[in-house]
Amino acid sequence: MRAAAALCALLLAGCASTETGDRVEAALPVRDVARAAAFYRDALGFREEGGAWERGGTRIRLEAPHGGDAAVVVLRVKGVVAFHDEVAARWKGPVGVVVKGPGGGEEFEVRDPDGNTVRVVEAR
Repeated sequence: MRAAAALCALLLAGCASTETGDRVEAALPVRDVARAAAFYRDALGFREEGGAWERGGTRIRLEAPHGGDAAVVVLRVKGVVAFHDEVAARWKGPVGVVVKGPGGGEEFEVRDPDGNTVRVVEAR
């Protein structure tokens, strides 16, 4: 249930207007907060701010699991292919290939050390 709530919150974050200052924050279940923080900082370029991790309009908190499944984070970036290449160079784990998503834009997926999926999609 927690993973579903995180997914819904992050999907809404992609639709929320940054002009109004609206912000959606989601908690991700992780077994090792320091290891997960290193992944989001070093591989995906998130920065720590106020106890959470931010990149663009996406804000996440890394928390010890409270039960439930892994989550999906939707990260919107400009230049998916270039970002894919950056992530592949920085992250030692597997990085999915860039594919055309259902909306026709490019996207790829990568899993963090705790099995949470980060789906990177083209920002429009």
